[in-house]
Amino acid sequence: MSEKTKQLLENLKKITEKETKVQPTRYDQVFSNLGGDRIYGSVSGNVELINKNNSTYHGKINKRATTEKGLDGNNFRSHVYETADKRWFDRAGMPIKKPTNLVGDKDDTSEEGSTIEIIKERPDDDADGGESSI
Repeated sequence: MSEKTKQLLENLKKITEKETKVQPTRYDQVFSNLGGDRIYGSVSGNVELINKNNSTYHGKINKRATTEKGLDGNNFRSHVYETADKRWFDRAGMPIKKPTNLVGDKDDTSEEGSTIEIIKERPDDDADGGESSI
């Protein structure tokens, strides 16, 4: 083996031995919560919260209005979800911190928005032979 080839192999070995640090991206933050709590909605407007341990949340879920600023500089209304145990979720169903731009949120006693109550239970497979009456 020639000297030039040996030098190239040594340099290659040094490159592969270096530790590479990966910078987190915004997609890493989204994917890191895929196993967490999520709100799912249906076409009929029902929403349900599935907890991290795959159990269904049975409390109330409030739909709260927020004010957002658009790209054109104009304000528009959007919404977030708040559970009775004070967890917050964005429109996509992902957990978020309490928003600072709630509509009509002069104090925490204000109840702005509509309340969505989880009424239906998931049907038990062995209760009626696996058929659902819903």
